[in-house]
Amino acid sequence: MEEMFDLIYNQGVCGTVSRRREGLYDYYRCRCTLPDSRVYYIAAKSKECDIRLGICVPADNGYVLETKIPAKKLPYSEICFYLLPKEGICEEEFIQISCDRPFAYIHLLHNAHMKVKDGQQGVILNMLR
Repeated sequence: MEEMFDLIYNQGVCGTVSRRREGLYDYYRCRCTLPDSRVYYIAAKSKECDIRLGICVPADNGYVLETKIPAKKLPYSEICFYLLPKEGICEEEFIQISCDRPFAYIHLLHNAHMKVKDGQQGVILNMLR
């Protein structure tokens, strides 16, 4: 059986959270829109505990988090799901492509895109500040 919950930010609904039990685990799927370019956690609060489920990632026309946690970590009592901003602001940073250092930033390219700036070919990286 799948349960649906509202995802709350600033006393308003910004998305949904679905939860289903499979064996000893609860599976969560969260879909939302974010209010700004900061990185956000999805957190859950109940009478017994407060837990962070994870960080939202871009998907389709919004943001998604899919995760599983042991069912005993978040009991089936009254529960509230909410967005919690991570410290820092996500800013774009231009890095010029250099033939003598082609792999210096390869670990950051998973969310980069190409751009020409001031006549130089480079990549735009979304960096957390």
